[in-house]
Formats: sequence, structure tokens, C-alpha cells
Amino acid sequence: MENNENPVPAKQPKNSLAFILIVAGSVLIIGNLYFYVARQKRNTIKRQQLDSLAKQLDTANAKFEIGYGEMSIASYNKMKIAAGQKDHSPLVYPVMKNEIDDLITAGSYHPDYGISSTYLEEFTTLYRQKKLKPMGTAVACLIIKQVGKGKAESVKLDINRLKLDEVSEMFDPTDINKFTDPERTAKSFHSTSLQIDLGAMDTGDAWLMPLYISDGFLRLTEGGDPPGWSVTAGPILLPVSLNYIKKDKRIQKIPLQEVLNRPIEILD
Repeated sequence: MENNENPVPAKQPKNSLAFILIVAGSVLIIGNLYFYVARQKRNTIKRQQLDSLAKQLDTANAKFEIGYGEMSIASYNKMKIAAGQKDHSPLVYPVMKNEIDDLITAGSYHPDYGISSTYLEEFTTLYRQKKLKPMGTAVACLIIKQVGKGKAESVKLDINRLKLDEVSEMFDPTDINKFTDPERTAKSFHSTSLQIDLGAMDTGDAWLMPLYISDGFLRLTEGGDPPGWSVTAGPILLPVSLNYIKKDKRIQKIPLQEVLNRPIEILD
């Protein structure tokens, strides 16, 4: 006799549950991996931002541009007037008041160039004989400008004030450096060390400091050599170094002798 009962269905394999668990586990791993990668990316961006900030802070130091040259007294006086105006040119600098500026302001610089001078005997002789033609008066100046992104604290300028014993030729502005070498000068001169406190200087702050006054002369007679002279009787303010405090509280010192060896053209 045939058995017409329905056959008992076979049991579902356990592999189905395992497959579900594998899929769930994979999703969980992928999810964790995604969040890990995203977290790492955010951390990388933060590190880059911190590095960028550190670089910005590192470059937020004070930085100075220092120039040296000469200009006519007329141009010097024009710059003094322009510096007092509200919207002046960036090439106009506030003038530092000192004894050289006082001489210019008072118009009281009238040295006796006829006094005998070791290296300028012909010049002094022609001056006494009134055989020289005045060619104008100039003033040599130091320009100090703070161009960095940070503030320079406690800026100080070391100078030597020179009182000359005789007239000295200043063929060009670099001749100021001969006073650092006694063998290049004639008679001795009297030197006094001074320090000028410029205070704190923000970005863009600048000073124009007059250093000495010189007069130019030409021979009235032709054929002589040299055809003319540029001379000074002093006083001379000889810059030595600029010192300031950096943001890390260390003192930065900038020697100025090389600056004096490379005069620039001050717009005249």
C-alpha cells in the first residue's frame, strides 16, 4: 500500500544564519573603516591647519629694511612737511629730531671751511681766496622701516657722535665709514657712544634720521683736479647697530656698517 502522506520538509541549513552574520559583520567593519578614514582625514586637516598657523606665527616676526643715502636740504625740508600730512606717500618718512635736524631747521650750519686741513690744503686755500663756487648743501640720512608682520619691541639705535678736529672730504656717502678706521682719517676726532630709544615699531613704522650735513664746491678756475669737493665740518652721527626684542624675547642685533657701504638713492 502506497504511503500518500506528505514528505517531511528537509531542515534549513544553518549556513543561512551564518551568511546573515557575515554580511552584518562586513557592514559593521566597513562602517567602522569609513568612520576611521573620515576621522583620520579630519585629523590630517587639523594638523595642516595647525602647521599653517605655526608657519604664520613663525613669520610674524619683525623685519627691518634699512637704507642710507643723501638728499638736498630742500628735499629734506619738503619731506618734513609732507610727513606731517595725513595721507602722505609711502616714500615719505617721519624725520627724527636730533642735533643735525636742529642745525637744518635753524639754518645755523655755517662752518669755516678756510681752517687748514691735512688732506684738503688746496681746498682750504681756494676757499679763503674765494675761488670756489658753492654747489648746494646736502644731508645724509638713515632710513629705518619695519616691514615684518610682528611688532618690534624696544628698538634701540647705537651710534657714535663724532666731533671733527678739521674739515673732512665726503666724496660720496660711503666716506662715513672711514671714521671706523683711524688710518683713513687725518687728525683724530672725538667720539661719544650714544643709544637712541625708538620704542616699539609696528609694521609700516619708519624713521628718517639725519646723520651729517655736507657742502659742495666747484673751482672757479678751469683745468684743476679735482674739479670740486664735497666736505663736512661735522658733527657726524655714525650708526653702529640696530637692536630690538623679537617675539621670543631674544634680542636681535643688526650691524649697520654694510648698509653704510651701499648707499641708495633717496628720491630728490
